[in-house]
This record gives sequence, C-alpha cells and structure tokens, in this order.
Amino acid sequence: MAKAKDIKATAGTTEDQKFADALAKEAAAAAADSDFLDDSAGQGYEDVRSKTPMLKILIATSPQVNEADDEHIPGAKPGHFYNTVTKRVYKELNCNILLAKKAWTLWVPQDQGGGFKGRVAPESIRTNGDFFKGGMYTEEGYEVHDTFEVYVLLKGEEKDGPVLFSFTKGHIPHANRWLQANRTVRTPKGNVPPLWGSYWKIWTSLNKKNIQGVGNTQWYHIGNDEAKTTNCEWVRFISKTENLEFVQPNLKFLESAAKFQMRGAGAPRLLTDGGSEAGADGEDVPF
Repeated sequence: MAKAKDIKATAGTTEDQKFADALAKEAAAAAADSDFLDDSAGQGYEDVRSKTPMLKILIATSPQVNEADDEHIPGAKPGHFYNTVTKRVYKELNCNILLAKKAWTLWVPQDQGGGFKGRVAPESIRTNGDFFKGGMYTEEGYEVHDTFEVYVLLKGEEKDGPVLFSFTKGHIPHANRWLQANRTVRTPKGNVPPLWGSYWKIWTSLNKKNIQGVGNTQWYHIGNDEAKTTNCEWVRFISKTENLEFVQPNLKFLESAAKFQMRGAGAPRLLTDGGSEAGADGEDVPF
C-alpha cells in the first residue's frame, strides 16, 4: 500500500511535474491529519460480503482427517478444531470471547442440497413445527436452527480478526456454561470483568450413547453431555495492549456489522443471506 512518502513525481513536462508535486503535497498533508479515520474504523462494510472464518469440530468423516481426500490436513484428527478460512487445525483453543449472540439460522434441508440461507432474530419470523418435535421450518421451507453464536479472537492470531464458533442443539448448554464460567471470574478488585476481558482454553471430549433404533453413536462436544460438564479453563486477563490493539477494534467492527442489527418481530429482517455463494456446509457466512 502506497504511503505519502512513497509518492514520487513522474517524469515529463514542467506542468506534469507541478501536478505531481501538488498531489504529493496533498497526500502528505492528508496522511498527517488522518487520525479521524480511526474513530470510524471498520465502518461502511455492513453490506459487504466476505467469507467468515468459522470454527468446526472435526469428526471421523470430515475430509480434513481422511488421508485419501484432497482436503486432508496432516495431523488433523476427530475432535480437533478447524478454521474454515485459514485451514488451520487446533487440538485445543486459546481464545478470547468478543461477542455472544442468539440467532435463528436458516438452512436448506439436506435432501434438497443443503446450504446456509441466513440468520434472523429469534421469534422474528413466522415458523411451523417445533425445535424438539420434528424440527422448525420457515414458511419457505427452510430449516430453522436455534443458535448461540460466539465470536472469538484466537491467541496469536488476533490480527486475523474474529472467528465464528456456532453452537446449536446439544452444543448450546456448553456455550451457556462457558459464559456462566466467565461471569465467575473476578478482577483483583473483586469486579466481574467484561465478557471480552479474559483468555480461555477450550478442548473437546468424545461423547458416546446407545440410541434405540440407531445403535451406538459418538460425537464430539466441548464437554461431556451426560455429566453436564464443559471443557473451559480460565487462562488469564487480557492486557491493556491486547485490548487496544485487538479487542476494541474488532468489537467496533462486529457491533457495526449488519448481522447484529436485529429488528423486532413486526419488521423481521434477514440479517444475512447465503444466496448462491453459500456452500452446503455453511462456510460462506458473510459478515
């Protein structure tokens, strides 16, 4: 990216030289007086589509763990975390919670090809069915998933920006327990720190159950479902430098994003729309 001091006059006529000198002078003056831009950092991208990094928990059938698959990642195993954009794999996470939001996410049914369609505020649209009895659907036939969305910064990768960690169905109790644990932390003065004030270590556990009519099944959650325990361990508070350099700028970005501008039930709004770009696995969830 060009900086003011990098702008050089171009060869040519005297008039060309004067014009180039004037441009360089304007650029230098603007650069010296650009602090106001930081006050609006991240704004203006509310409707700009981009591929949101998402954290997924790998399972035995994930292509990343299959050595014969083109998407295989050396060292990836079931139960590891996977970043859908950077393609990095983690045995455990060391992360900071930026923001947590409840939402209804909309999906095309798998027998119709699957794919993410968007998110809306809970209770803001007309639906049919029940989450606990056969599922809930929109009037257009999309599946509705009750979702707890947690945006995190990964330690050592804060400059990469927020990563979405979505909790649905049986995963939601673990999100709740993680946030409850966050509220039990106290500063040296005895106060409850802000949600984003700490780094946490998170890891997965293998869950097993014999389901009638299905047989033995197993899955990974960030905890033990039967014991109702969640794998979250407080690491430390963030530093002032981390707060200023990483946390606050990313909070401003998230809070200005369109997905968090939820309207009431009287005027429901599709906060994001997967459209034709959304993949069957929901990786193309836009900011």
